[in-house]
Amino acid sequence: ITLSVEVFGPERDLHSGNEGGVLNEPMTDLVRILSSLLDSDNNVLVPGFYDGVDFEKVKKKIAVFESLKDSIDMDKYAQSLGLDSVSDNSRSFAELLSKKWLIPTLSIVEIRSGDGDQAEDRASQHHYCFGPTKFSVIPHKVVGQVSIRFVASQDPHKLVKAVEAHIQGAFAKLKSSNKVRVAVHNIGDAWEGDERHKMYEAAANAMKACWGDTPLYTYEGGTMPVTSTLEK
Repeated sequence: ITLSVEVFGPERDLHSGNEGGVLNEPMTDLVRILSSLLDSDNNVLVPGFYDGVDFEKVKKKIAVFESLKDSIDMDKYAQSLGLDSVSDNSRSFAELLSKKWLIPTLSIVEIRSGDGDQAEDRASQHHYCFGPTKFSVIPHKVVGQVSIRFVASQDPHKLVKAVEAHIQGAFAKLKSSNKVRVAVHNIGDAWEGDERHKMYEAAANAMKACWGDTPLYTYEGGTMPVTSTLEK
């Protein structure tokens, strides 16, 4: 699921030196709305966001993941992401894998300001740096883009409604004179493969015959909503 949150107010951009502090600024409203979506541990705070998740299945998988902890170098994994570490010491390896593979996530993937709706505006990069111009102006409109990755047992349409309701509620609490709009750009069904399927078994047998090892199965999120349609 990909959606955007747009906050708009004044008819035009305003000078921060002249008008700063006298109005509800769209960027400030947007940052507050987006910050209400997640806590500091990346848990999604939207009511109903985790509806449909089979947490008993997650618990069983975590027990399996624990047996793999000695085979994974977490420092190297962090380095592959360009990070010093991927978590604090309170989170176990198994919990990290469950976050990565089994539990729905919400990511804020873009924030831009001004009228950067056109391709030429986006290409200029001005809308990603200091507002619509090189000067420190207050943009009259800002947009944040959100990516949601969910699991096969969830209803994407219910998820969208839950997120929209949360955003509208968070904005209402601001008592702002601006306006907010949520637009859904992409929505599709999640898909999860079954390693017991004959196709998986055939592939596993072939790999074992060639290399002598039994393959390990992993979960990875990708943007291929057509997969569930092909399976049907």
